[in-house]
Amino acid sequence: MTVCQKLLERCKMNFYPSNRHLLVQKTETESEQKTAPAVLLPDDYKPKTDIYGVYKLVLDAPDCSLDAELGDLLVVEQSMLKEVKYKGENYLLVQENYVLGVFSEEE
Repeated sequence: MTVCQKLLERCKMNFYPSNRHLLVQKTETESEQKTAPAVLLPDDYKPKTDIYGVYKLVLDAPDCSLDAELGDLLVVEQSMLKEVKYKGENYLLVQENYVLGVFSEEE
């Protein structure tokens, strides 16, 4: 069973993206895996965020034309992500035209 299938089974409700949207899951980057020491920061401090992020494709809408398989890694404009919260679950969606590229294990 793939990680994507486990994620879908864990959800209390089935969610199906539509209108050329993709359901994605954030992947952990190497910098996020390292634990940084705790420091105090000013209240108005905003950490610098990357413009692009890598996300795992969990499910795509039936009308998507993106050439990617479930589980592939997508390079996405992070400002275009939409987070939907419903009944304690978070769903990350992005429209397929904001995907800049695909990392795939297949050639």
